[in-house]
Amino acid sequence: RASEERRTILTRDPLLILRRWVRDNYLFIESDHLIDQLRQVLSVYGMDPGRFLTRCLRCNIPLEEIGRDTVEKKVPAYVFKTQKRFLTCPGCARIYWAGTHRDEMLREVASIREGLP
Repeated sequence: RASEERRTILTRDPLLILRRWVRDNYLFIESDHLIDQLRQVLSVYGMDPGRFLTRCLRCNIPLEEIGRDTVEKKVPAYVFKTQKRFLTCPGCARIYWAGTHRDEMLREVASIREGLP
């Protein structure tokens, strides 16, 4: 599937990269630690900040804008009151919004990127 979609496989499995269909389409992740893994991926591929957090975390399908009125009964009342924009996954119907956790992730990635050569 990765070949068909022209995607790169990120793996820590040394046996997987020996398979013929994977050989030219992978990045072997060297570390067990998340921050080091992110650092490696960012140093090899960089990152378009405009594409960050634009896919479903569960399905990896691109998220789509959804009207506020559609989500009122599906998100916590506080979230509905404080957020203006919502996204949804067309695959699993999960709903996303830019909460404080998103801001923290963006800061963490920016910090990692600053330390790269």
